[in-house]
Amino acid sequence: MKRTMLTFLTLSLFILSGTLLAQPGQPAPQFRQPPMQQMMGTRMMGMKMLDLNADQQKKIDALRLDFQKKMLPLRDEVQALRTSYKLMTIDDKVSEGKLKAQLQKLSAKRQEIALLRAKHMRQVRSILTEEQKLKFDQHVLNGNKGKHGKAGKMHHKTGRHNKGRFAR
Repeated sequence: MKRTMLTFLTLSLFILSGTLLAQPGQPAPQFRQPPMQQMMGTRMMGMKMLDLNADQQKKIDALRLDFQKKMLPLRDEVQALRTSYKLMTIDDKVSEGKLKAQLQKLSAKRQEIALLRAKHMRQVRSILTEEQKLKFDQHVLNGNKGKHGKAGKMHHKTGRHNKGRFAR
């Protein structure tokens, strides 16, 4: 009986000390939108500043939908190329030539995305009035600086502020 009681007490103390010494848990992650939706949200805020009429809004919405349809497969391809490149970098049997070819594919796909984005912005801009074009251009040239500034941007994966390249 003493042995059972001693075992029970030891086990209880062990469990209790484990819970008391445990580090506090991470706070529950807040809901974060995917990067594409975050980007489109920023763009939408810029569009609100333009005071678009109903016809302009309808045309821009159609352009945006078409743009997103074209971007989704390209983003998937970039992700697949990036993953493949990472796997190639840790494979001892892969030559530098293959690594270079993979990087060129990745670079070409990113360039295709950048050109598609520029084309989309030009199409949107062509719908605007001269006054709206000035506001649009200002928004494009300033980026997000007006809202947070460079040091105030949040990292989309960690949810932490980027205050420097190696800040954590």
